[in-house]
Amino acid sequence: MVQQNGETFPPQGDPAPSSDFSQEELDLEMVVVCAGEFIKETSTKNSTTKTVTFIVPQMVGSHQIAFAVGPFSKMNLSDLREYEEDDLNNIRAAVDIFGYCLPGRDPELRNSSLFMSKVSSLLELQK
Repeated sequence: MVQQNGETFPPQGDPAPSSDFSQEELDLEMVVVCAGEFIKETSTKNSTTKTVTFIVPQMVGSHQIAFAVGPFSKMNLSDLREYEEDDLNNIRAAVDIFGYCLPGRDPELRNSSLFMSKVSSLLELQK
């Protein structure tokens, strides 16, 4: 162990601490979800480090920026929309709404976000 300013750090080059995760859980792809618009993603040559860049189009306070990293499942909530046949002719361009959840939590995401698709379809019909 190395001590610096009263804090103890493991020496560099030590193996990572063992985890209680299964190999299947360790193999899940990590996804970055952030407020703003995705710009680019860059990786190092050995793919151990990844940098993801987002931009927020208007000025906002730092408390309005959020991000999360995890093995998220992506669900298109726009697929939950319900239209009558007459309404389909009036819709110009549908906006996709995506939801993210941890693996196996899709039913909960669908249930808690159902109102988003209904509000979206209502707003589209009022255009």
